[in-house]
Amino acid sequence: MMMMAADQLLLELIEAFEGHRSDTPCVADVVVTDIALDLPVETQIHKGATLCLSLPRGRLNTGFRVPHGRIHARLQRSIEHDG
Repeated sequence: MMMMAADQLLLELIEAFEGHRSDTPCVADVVVTDIALDLPVETQIHKGATLCLSLPRGRLNTGFRVPHGRIHARLQRSIEHDG
């Protein structure tokens, strides 16, 4: 993942959380209404003092690089019940 403005990365995480919805009938639905994220992020300050973030490209931790920053976010949504 390339560097992007912090607000853009958060919007992408929210869109991933929302997932896709299907019109195909099914026996049961699983709906995620709450998720807590605690992710490592690579950070850079770009021109105009814009904070840019990137999720790490791998899981290998060699200890030779500057430690990653972290982003903590909790995403919630309410669902409407038929009835």
